[in-house]
Amino acid sequence: MGQPAPLELSRSDAVERWSLRADAYRGEWDATRPLASPRFDWRSAVSGDVAKAGIAFDWQRRIAAGALEGGAFARLSRSDVRDGLREPGAVEQRLHDSAFGASLRWNGAGAVAGFPASHSLATSIRRNGRDAWAGAADERGELRAFREDRLDESIFSMDASTRVALPARIGVEAGVRYDLYRAAVASDVFARAGQVAASAVSPRLVLRAPTPYADLFLTLGRGASADARPLAAMRDPRNAAPVARLDPAATMDTIEIGFQRRLPLGIETTVSMFRARSGLELLLAGENAITEYSRPTVRQGVQLAARYEPLAWLALDFHGSALRARFADGAAEYVPGAAERFATGTASVAAPSGWTASLGLSYLGKRAAIDESVGSSLFVNARIARDLSKRTRVSLDFFNLFDRPLRDVDYFYASRLADQAEPRGVRLRLKTTF
Repeated sequence: MGQPAPLELSRSDAVERWSLRADAYRGEWDATRPLASPRFDWRSAVSGDVAKAGIAFDWQRRIAAGALEGGAFARLSRSDVRDGLREPGAVEQRLHDSAFGASLRWNGAGAVAGFPASHSLATSIRRNGRDAWAGAADERGELRAFREDRLDESIFSMDASTRVALPARIGVEAGVRYDLYRAAVASDVFARAGQVAASAVSPRLVLRAPTPYADLFLTLGRGASADARPLAAMRDPRNAAPVARLDPAATMDTIEIGFQRRLPLGIETTVSMFRARSGLELLLAGENAITEYSRPTVRQGVQLAARYEPLAWLALDFHGSALRARFADGAAEYVPGAAERFATGTASVAAPSGWTASLGLSYLGKRAAIDESVGSSLFVNARIARDLSKRTRVSLDFFNLFDRPLRDVDYFYASRLADQAEPRGVRLRLKTTF
């Protein structure tokens, strides 16, 4: 298995710039081969493959009233997992996804009540499709389908925001977003099929105020939670009853307060505390590993980011977070799959000759599960790059350098895909502009 192979073309001048990027990837595995290291932790021999392809176009242009920028994209992916032995009860799963979208944004300057201000207007549309299929082998080894869903959804959004620079370097940003959501699910299970349409208005407010000791900031928001959209299943996992009313516009209330400060030795730090309450949670649950509705949740915690440049050619970056994720009703149980500890550190080196190199270390803490715990993960990525000219750059990326098993998605059951992260891989990339 390898990494996506990207192809990128771009062009820019004083007025306009554009870029076109395409990538494709395919990998397969077979746990029945001698010395093979299976990426999927099933109880029987497993083989499968994954394929992804995408194309994206980005465009920017300066105009008299400000700047315009837009883009469009298309992505396709397929993931199949099968049991090569076809033993009775062995499960096979197929997941096919598609996504298409386009966006347009205008940025301009002006004034509000005599104070300098900047404005932004944006609109976007996106359409997603998902086919989920699952089957099992019977006593004769013949594959029988027991689950098949088809999801079609579309999301239309409009966003407006204004930033105002007040005296004493106090900044205020206010914005509002409107989302219109439509979805339809076709399923061989009647209780999981249906149609839904909803809209939501999401306001937000950001305040920034410098002090002699630190720059303070406060963020308030209320709006539609992206995780609250129905994905192929419409059954309450607590009692297996059909969900009578779908609510893709379930809201999430967020508040974050923190500060930015320059410490001795030139260390730039950002510390914040946050709290987010979601009206709906989606979990990967059940023996079939299908997404299902769950209950309201509350997440709160602390984040820390720091950057230190001890030498002109060396930069050290760190980001860490401690999270407490609990269900907001009941007995405040752990949210399955939510990692409550995360940290990443990166060291970057830049040589006068044009060479750059970086080494990154990431840690994902253990997570609570429905009937067990998921262990922590520690992995390393690296990159070497060089500027061949002002317009051309070549880079070599090393992913998961020590081939650690990374558990980014777990289904907590015998048929779970216990390791969906990529194994060790290498990517060579050449980028040029003209």
